[in-house]
Amino acid sequence: MIETVAPIPDHEILFHFFGHPDDYAVDAQGKMRLRSHKFRTSHELSFNRASIWPLAEMLRLTPRQFGICSLTAAQLRGAYDPAATPKKQPLDVVPAPLDYDPLLRIPNPSHANVNRPLTKAEAGRVADATSQNIHRTPALITAG
Repeated sequence: MIETVAPIPDHEILFHFFGHPDDYAVDAQGKMRLRSHKFRTSHELSFNRASIWPLAEMLRLTPRQFGICSLTAAQLRGAYDPAATPKKQPLDVVPAPLDYDPLLRIPNPSHANVNRPLTKAEAGRVADATSQNIHRTPALITAG
């Protein structure tokens, strides 16, 4: 029997952690912006699904030294530009529950991975979207 996984709907909110000082910048007005290289990695880019763990649960479970930002699955998928990268497959996010999440130190049923590394332009579009949805800043900094 082959197990199928339902696709993540476009309206699904996807949470992402950030905390390294190189992940973000704070402008003169105190507004935080995530940097695009945060989303252009050599390892799998991952998110947590709000339909499984809503924001209140993410805030409770996430160590305070990490900030939390988000975008929708549609925004992630929309970062793909087929005219600019016709040989790349469209971006998608797929469920990838973890028996043990090393960051949270518990099982993580909300974990999901992006299907491929992002290009520089895609990472910039994802950074723009997530910068509009910063739910919590890392404990070691303040934004304003």
